[in-house]
Amino acid sequence: MGLIARATCGVWAGRVIATALLFALAHCVHAEGLAQIDLSGLKGEQADNLRATVTLFQLDAEERKTLPDGRLGWLIRKTPGEVRKALEPFGYYTPEVDVQLVSAAEGAKVLITVKRGVSTKLRQRSVVVEGAASDDARIQMAIAAFKPSVGKRFVHSTYGRSKAHIESELAAHGYFDAELVKARVEVTRADSAADVDLQWQSGRRYRFGPLYVDGSHIDARVLARAVGEHTGEPYDVDVLLGVHQRLTDLDYFGLIDIQPQIEMADGDQVPVTIDLSPSRRTIYSAGLSYGTDSGAGVLLGLDRRWVNARGHKWSNRLQWSQVNPRFDSAYRIPAYRWFDGWYFVGLGYREESTDSVENRISEAVAGRDGRFGEWTLGASLHALRERYLRARSLGDYATALLVYPSLQANLVRYDDALYARNGFSLSGEVRLGSDALGSDFSFAQVLGAARWVRGWGELGRLIARGQFGRTFGGNLQGLPTSLRFYAGGDRSVRGYAYQEISPEDAAGDPIGGRNLLVGSIEYEHMFDEQWGMAGFVDAGNAFNEVSEGLRVGVGLGLRWRSPIGPVRLDLGHGFDDPQRGWQLHLGIGPER
Repeated sequence: MGLIARATCGVWAGRVIATALLFALAHCVHAEGLAQIDLSGLKGEQADNLRATVTLFQLDAEERKTLPDGRLGWLIRKTPGEVRKALEPFGYYTPEVDVQLVSAAEGAKVLITVKRGVSTKLRQRSVVVEGAASDDARIQMAIAAFKPSVGKRFVHSTYGRSKAHIESELAAHGYFDAELVKARVEVTRADSAADVDLQWQSGRRYRFGPLYVDGSHIDARVLARAVGEHTGEPYDVDVLLGVHQRLTDLDYFGLIDIQPQIEMADGDQVPVTIDLSPSRRTIYSAGLSYGTDSGAGVLLGLDRRWVNARGHKWSNRLQWSQVNPRFDSAYRIPAYRWFDGWYFVGLGYREESTDSVENRISEAVAGRDGRFGEWTLGASLHALRERYLRARSLGDYATALLVYPSLQANLVRYDDALYARNGFSLSGEVRLGSDALGSDFSFAQVLGAARWVRGWGELGRLIARGQFGRTFGGNLQGLPTSLRFYAGGDRSVRGYAYQEISPEDAAGDPIGGRNLLVGSIEYEHMFDEQWGMAGFVDAGNAFNEVSEGLRVGVGLGLRWRSPIGPVRLDLGHGFDDPQRGWQLHLGIGPER
């Protein structure tokens, strides 16, 4: 980058006079070393950069104690120029710098006062890419996004990032011969203005050559479907990122290294090497959990990342808790038609025993799922047998057979999977049961959930979530409890016990409802990296008629980001009953 600086003679004359006065002052004031340096007029990055570049601040404690007057005077004379250099990267080329030397019993003190003055603005900008990339939409987007804009403060780091972004986009789109032929930044101090002139010659755009895979233990035909055929296509790093993501999703490999071999290009074709190494084949997992809704729990898992060379997988989960123990086993086969994913078959067994629900469910399921863009989509067929308590007061149990197809969609977009500061998630499911499929009755059910997180300042965040569900068809008395809706608990409306909010039968026992609607807003503030507090308002209901209204709960919570995962301790109060007390909710485990 060429840099031309202009200044008036009067300004330089003033600096010479000021420097001479400081030199005289440094020799008139006798001090035993340098005791203190004070800086005023700057803060944040600008102050930090000044302290990192001005020589006076680089002296260690021993050097300050024994600093001779002559060297102190020389350092003081250097200081105004060093301060100006330290501020130039932030767009301030004409600051006023006042340096004073004060004697004291404990030694000399240097007082540096800075007035930044008028900032330098970008006056003119010419950013051009010539050659094959001149009509490339991706490159033109990078040029359009160049910062700073005309009229904005000329900050070196912003300019540098924009310049580097254009160069990285050229490389990402296959312009490996791109050359920066002109890079000129001219700063005119008298006008507080900067002019930028950048020009690249892009050269030709390269294409993908053959892809060479080494180190795979999976059948080459399976891997070829995962990698895809890209030979002859225009080079685009996003294609390689997509290949890397697909290989990562397969979870067969501990190492995935994809490299374009530019130096081995044949004409305009660049070969690509993919080096792989296997993951551990069998994974055992174990964990503990506790929640006021579910009680104490333990999780045991066994996964075979690949059963055979065709890439089949087998996973098993045992989740035992006081309230809802369950076991699931699934067998998966890679699938690539329509979108990348899996065919799967599974068996499961689960129980639930609360004041509201008591059931035992055996289930078989088969389906197809996978990623479509950022979405995870799934279609499955379920067959389950459920034995459930129909009327607690009568001890009446019933058994139902449900056969239904289901469609699912999920989207997760968080900046951090473990502790998000920004992002959201969406999920939805549609179930359709029919006696034509062998189900004991016909029904339709729609379910949805959303969660939204947004950072608030440096230590706070807002969290909003919602759930809804609706059941169509079927007699409510005939619906098994797994298809009914309940509200209340630490994942629902806090201030109410787990599944406490529900329509009731004639004996006053909760029996679940056709509809569900729950919403929550929460503000969380962390005091440090581990501890914080939260305040929340929840509202919702499980109901048959809209006229039943919503139950509201409010409260405060303690947050602990513990070594074993997030811990949430909430104290909530429900408002439907004036005599209602406070409800304690404890949850350990990942956020949902």
